[in-house]
Amino acid sequence: LNSEAFPGLYATRLELGTWSGNSTLLINTQWRSDQAIVSVDVSSGNVQRLTPFGSSYVLLAVSGKFAVAASSDPCRPAGLAVASIAEAVAGQNWRHLSGSPRAAVVESMLAGLCSETISLAPPGADDPIDAIVVRPRTQASQANPVLFLHGGPHSAAATGWNAVVAIMA
Repeated sequence: LNSEAFPGLYATRLELGTWSGNSTLLINTQWRSDQAIVSVDVSSGNVQRLTPFGSSYVLLAVSGKFAVAASSDPCRPAGLAVASIAEAVAGQNWRHLSGSPRAAVVESMLAGLCSETISLAPPGADDPIDAIVVRPRTQASQANPVLFLHGGPHSAAATGWNAVVAIMA
């Protein structure tokens, strides 16, 4: 199983105003453990992922040739990101905008966390499953990590911000 291969559209709704040009529609979808933004060329059927692997993006708006999204990962609350749609293929060139500052104690706690997505192949399974691991950066080998499984096929844990998981880690 190729984790970068297009898994199909798992969109819960289509947003208004997400057309880029005459034939390209931008859609939020679940892509393995990530919430991703894809572009769909409705004339050719070509689908391209616009966001990087390992974090989650939710499309907020499209303005001309630019997309605005909320971007987060298990160790970072959502912030705004902007990309040129033409340059965003495979997650390249997303610009993260600085937001309102957080309290120093919160910044310190978040800087002390790290996350990764691992694939597990349970005995008898046809395909591996994803698990998201969140743990402290320091003494990571001795720390008890927080592990949550991707789930599926009818629900999914994503690599987006989860305050409960960050506090537990």
